[in-house]
Amino acid sequence: MRPLGVWFSGKVWTAICWCQLREDFRVFRLDRIDGLAPLDRFKPERGQTLKDFSEAEAYRDQA
Repeated sequence: MRPLGVWFSGKVWTAICWCQLREDFRVFRLDRIDGLAPLDRFKPERGQTLKDFSEAEAYRDQA
């Protein structure tokens, strides 16, 4: 996963990420993550940024 942002939602912190396995955006609850292992650095790619996530969410809310 590529972390893009962290939000406080209701009573929990969540991480907005690009999931490389699913090739889509995912939201993960930080209190449910058992461990992390840093990998190589990544460069933002078109369609996989926080701005792209926001636009996709706005589009989904309109549908």
